[in-house]
Amino acid sequence: MIDHIIAQHRKALAHAHRVGNVLVELAGECAASEAYVHAALRLEREGRLLQVEIYGRYLDRWERRDGRWRIARRRFVCDFDEVREVVPLTERGRRDPADSSFDLSARRAP
Repeated sequence: MIDHIIAQHRKALAHAHRVGNVLVELAGECAASEAYVHAALRLEREGRLLQVEIYGRYLDRWERRDGRWRIARRRFVCDFDEVREVVPLTERGRRDPADSSFDLSARRAP
C-alpha cells in the first residue's frame, strides 16, 4: 500500500492528510483501532487542475513487541471518493523554505 501512496504523491502538486476520531480497543499485548482518514491531492492532467478527495478508515491490528507498539496489519476502507476540476482561489503553500511557515520557524535565524 505504501508504495502506491508514494507513487501517487510524487505526481501531486500538493497534498494534505488528516487522521482523526481514533478508537482503540486494548486487549493485553494486542489492540485494534479504527481511525477516520481524509486525503486531498491537487493534480494537473492535460492542462486541467483536479482535486482528488478520499474519505475512509484505517482498520489496524496492533502488537506490543519488545515493549513498543507496532501496527501488525493495516486495512484501508474507502467510504467515498471523488475527482473534480477546480479553480484555485489563492496562491498555494509550498513544501520548501520559500513557504511562509519558515518565517516563524526556529530553523531560520532572525
